[in-house]
Amino acid sequence: MTNKEVVASDDGVANKWYIIYPQYINTNLSLYKGRRLAKTECVTDPKSTEIKDVLESLNCFQVVCDLNKVYSREVDKELIQNRGYVKYALIRNKQTEEVIVGNKFDDKKKVLEYVAKMIPKLKTRTKVNTQQSGSQQSQQSQSQTNKKNKKKK
Repeated sequence: MTNKEVVASDDGVANKWYIIYPQYINTNLSLYKGRRLAKTECVTDPKSTEIKDVLESLNCFQVVCDLNKVYSREVDKELIQNRGYVKYALIRNKQTEEVIVGNKFDDKKKVLEYVAKMIPKLKTRTKVNTQQSGSQQSQQSQSQTNKKNKKKK
Protein backbone atom coordinates (compact mmCIF):
# COMPACT_ATOMS: atom_id res chain seq x y z
CA MET A 1 0.00 0.00 0.00
CA THR A 2 1.40 3.40 -0.88
CA ASN A 3 0.99 6.56 1.14
CA LYS A 4 -1.47 8.01 -1.38
CA GLU A 5 -3.71 4.95 -1.53
CA VAL A 6 -7.34 5.74 -0.84
CA VAL A 7 -9.39 3.67 1.58
CA ALA A 8 -13.12 4.06 2.13
CA SER A 9 -14.16 4.46 5.76
CA ASP A 10 -17.35 3.20 7.40
CA ASP A 11 -19.42 6.25 6.50
CA GLY A 12 -18.29 6.22 2.87
CA VAL A 13 -15.84 9.14 3.04
CA ALA A 14 -12.50 8.30 1.44
CA ASN A 15 -9.34 8.78 3.51
CA LYS A 16 -5.74 9.11 2.34
CA TRP A 17 -2.91 7.31 4.08
CA TYR A 18 0.10 9.42 5.06
CA ILE A 19 3.49 8.23 6.26
CA ILE A 20 5.63 9.66 9.07
CA TYR A 21 9.22 8.54 9.46
CA PRO A 22 10.95 9.38 12.77
CA GLN A 23 13.58 11.26 10.76
CA TYR A 24 10.99 13.93 9.90
CA ILE A 25 11.04 15.24 13.50
CA ASN A 26 14.59 14.38 14.64
CA THR A 27 16.66 17.35 15.85
CA ASN A 28 19.93 15.51 15.24
CA LEU A 29 19.36 15.44 11.47
CA SER A 30 19.75 18.19 8.91
CA LEU A 31 17.14 19.22 6.37
CA TYR A 32 19.19 17.41 3.75
CA LYS A 33 18.98 14.14 5.70
CA GLY A 34 15.22 14.35 6.03
CA ARG A 35 14.12 16.66 8.85
CA ARG A 36 10.87 18.44 7.92
CA LEU A 37 10.41 20.91 10.81
CA ALA A 38 12.56 23.54 12.48
CA LYS A 39 15.00 22.23 15.09
CA THR A 40 13.20 24.15 17.82
CA GLU A 41 10.00 22.20 17.11
CA CYS A 42 11.64 18.77 16.82
CA VAL A 43 12.49 15.99 19.28
CA THR A 44 15.79 14.22 19.88
CA ASP A 45 15.80 10.68 18.49
CA PRO A 46 12.06 9.90 18.24
CA LYS A 47 10.95 6.31 17.71
CA SER A 48 8.19 5.13 15.43
CA THR A 49 6.47 3.45 18.39
CA GLU A 50 6.33 6.83 20.18
CA ILE A 51 4.76 8.44 17.14
CA LYS A 52 2.24 5.61 17.01
CA ASP A 53 1.36 6.06 20.70
CA VAL A 54 0.73 9.79 20.25
CA LEU A 55 -1.50 9.32 17.22
CA GLU A 56 -3.46 6.47 18.80
CA SER A 57 -4.16 8.52 21.91
CA LEU A 58 -6.28 10.94 19.85
CA ASN A 59 -8.75 8.28 18.65
CA CYS A 60 -9.27 10.14 15.37
CA PHE A 61 -6.54 8.38 13.41
CA GLN A 62 -6.31 4.91 11.98
CA VAL A 63 -2.67 3.99 12.66
CA VAL A 64 -0.39 1.25 11.32
CA CYS A 65 3.25 0.89 12.41
CA ASP A 66 5.83 -1.00 10.35
CA LEU A 67 9.16 -1.48 12.12
CA ASN A 68 10.95 -3.29 9.29
CA LYS A 69 11.13 -0.37 6.87
CA VAL A 70 14.07 2.04 6.58
CA TYR A 71 14.04 5.68 5.52
CA SER A 72 15.46 6.07 2.02
CA ARG A 73 18.02 8.78 2.93
CA GLU A 74 19.70 6.69 5.62
CA VAL A 75 23.31 5.96 4.73
CA ASP A 76 23.96 2.90 6.89
CA LYS A 77 20.75 0.90 6.72
CA GLU A 78 21.95 -1.98 8.90
CA LEU A 79 22.89 -0.09 12.07
CA ILE A 80 19.81 2.11 12.37
CA GLN A 81 18.19 2.41 15.79
CA ASN A 82 15.16 4.40 14.68
CA ARG A 83 13.77 2.01 12.12
CA GLY A 84 10.26 1.89 10.80
CA TYR A 85 7.49 4.30 9.95
CA VAL A 86 3.95 5.10 10.97
CA LYS A 87 1.15 5.18 8.43
CA TYR A 88 -2.00 7.06 9.42
CA ALA A 89 -5.36 8.09 8.03
CA LEU A 90 -7.87 10.51 9.50
CA ILE A 91 -11.09 8.81 10.57
CA ARG A 92 -14.15 10.85 9.71
CA ASN A 93 -17.13 10.11 11.91
CA LYS A 94 -19.41 11.98 14.31
CA GLN A 95 -17.06 11.67 17.29
CA THR A 96 -14.01 13.10 15.53
CA GLU A 97 -15.84 15.79 13.56
CA GLU A 98 -14.96 18.44 16.19
CA VAL A 99 -11.25 17.88 15.64
CA ILE A 100 -11.67 17.92 11.88
CA VAL A 101 -13.86 21.05 11.88
CA GLY A 102 -11.28 22.87 14.01
CA ASN A 103 -8.77 22.32 11.19
CA LYS A 104 -6.28 21.02 13.73
CA PHE A 105 -4.98 18.30 11.41
CA ASP A 106 -5.61 19.73 7.95
CA ASP A 107 -2.24 18.79 6.56
CA LYS A 108 0.70 16.59 7.39
CA LYS A 109 2.82 19.44 8.77
CA LYS A 110 0.27 20.17 11.51
CA VAL A 111 0.25 16.50 12.45
CA LEU A 112 4.06 16.49 12.60
CA GLU A 113 4.06 19.58 14.83
CA TYR A 114 1.51 18.00 17.18
CA VAL A 115 3.46 14.74 17.38
CA ALA A 116 6.70 16.61 18.07
CA LYS A 117 5.03 18.53 20.92
CA MET A 118 3.51 15.45 22.50
CA ILE A 119 6.43 12.99 22.38
CA PRO A 120 8.37 14.66 25.25
CA LYS A 121 5.24 14.35 27.41
CA LEU A 122 5.06 10.54 27.03
CA LYS A 123 5.69 8.48 30.15
CA THR A 124 8.51 6.57 28.47
CA ARG A 125 10.34 9.83 27.77
CA THR A 126 9.87 11.27 31.26
CA LYS A 127 11.12 8.06 32.92
CA VAL A 128 14.21 7.97 30.74
CA ASN A 129 14.96 11.65 31.41
CA THR A 130 14.66 11.31 35.20
CA GLN A 131 16.91 8.24 35.23
CA GLN A 132 19.52 9.98 33.10
CA SER A 133 19.46 13.15 35.17
CA GLY A 134 19.77 11.11 38.37
CA SER A 135 22.80 9.23 37.06
CA GLN A 136 24.37 12.51 35.86
CA GLN A 137 23.90 14.08 39.28
CA SER A 138 25.54 11.12 41.02
CA GLN A 139 28.48 11.28 38.59
CA GLN A 140 28.88 15.01 39.22
CA SER A 141 28.85 14.55 43.00
CA GLN A 142 31.46 11.78 42.72
CA SER A 143 33.71 13.94 40.57
CA GLN A 144 33.40 16.82 43.05
CA THR A 145 34.40 14.61 45.98
CA ASN A 146 37.36 13.25 43.99
CA LYS A 147 38.55 16.79 43.31
CA LYS A 148 38.32 17.67 47.00
CA ASN A 149 40.30 14.58 47.96
CA LYS A 150 43.04 15.40 45.46
CA LYS A 151 43.41 18.89 46.90
CA LYS A 152 43.83 17.60 50.45
CA LYS A 153 46.74 15.32 49.53
